[in-house]
Amino acid sequence: MTDSNNVKNSTAGASIEFKNITKQYRGQQSPTVDNLSLEIPAGELVAFVGPSGCGKTTSLKMINRLVEPTRRPDFNQH
Repeated sequence: MTDSNNVKNSTAGASIEFKNITKQYRGQQSPTVDNLSLEIPAGELVAFVGPSGCGKTTSLKMINRLVEPTRRPDFNQH
């Protein structure tokens, strides 16, 4: 399937889903990313936009598994 600009559209790939993910680095008073929930369907294009220090890069690193989320004591993984 192609769009009007002859760009091939595809839904191949993996979807991404985060539910209530938090990342707090050692020595920080507050989390860099707190309670992030998002769902990105396969094939979707997404941009993270925000001011410096708001957690964009950390969120992308967690999606790519370059850093692991912080586990909360009340967090149960199924």
